[in-house]
Amino acid sequence: MASYGYDWTEFPAGETLCCEKLTARVEAEPAIVKTLESVTVDDGSETVSFAFDEDLEGGEVTALDSLVAGFECETLAEMQARLIGEVDGITSGYLQDHYPSHDLDLWNALLTDAVASGLTNRAAYIGTLLAWAMSISTAYYASKAQAIAATSTKAEAEAVSFSYADCASQLDGTDPAVTIAAALAIED
Repeated sequence: MASYGYDWTEFPAGETLCCEKLTARVEAEPAIVKTLESVTVDDGSETVSFAFDEDLEGGEVTALDSLVAGFECETLAEMQARLIGEVDGITSGYLQDHYPSHDLDLWNALLTDAVASGLTNRAAYIGTLLAWAMSISTAYYASKAQAIAATSTKAEAEAVSFSYADCASQLDGTDPAVTIAAALAIED
């Protein structure tokens, strides 16, 4: 077995997906005809090693060198999608902390019933909750997602700041604090 190691500080420590992507790229490289046995990342020395069943020939080494030099574990589009997913998780978590999803289902049923029964004040009361939930999407999620999507480099995407605390600081105090008991008490 022949092993080839590379210094690679860009490799995210412990990223299994990155290893899988790199392995797939090496295995798909037509200039490398030897069998890739394994890809190993050593977080301590920040190296990545490739073990082949045989020594590589000159052209194969050149192909491996080029592949490693040009490899990106995560493209900009993948990073943007991951970060936008994280923002979605934060905003969903914030909403869930105030109104759990099982309560939101009940709120939707109460609103539907209020509208069908002509209880306009009850519908308006419940509507404040739904409007607030939508404002979270507009005020925080959409603004952060748009900022991430508008980036043209990974550094710019990583620089868009977002956190649960940031979300809460922007949205706390806007919660309409509606209750199911209060909604049911409204009879018109």
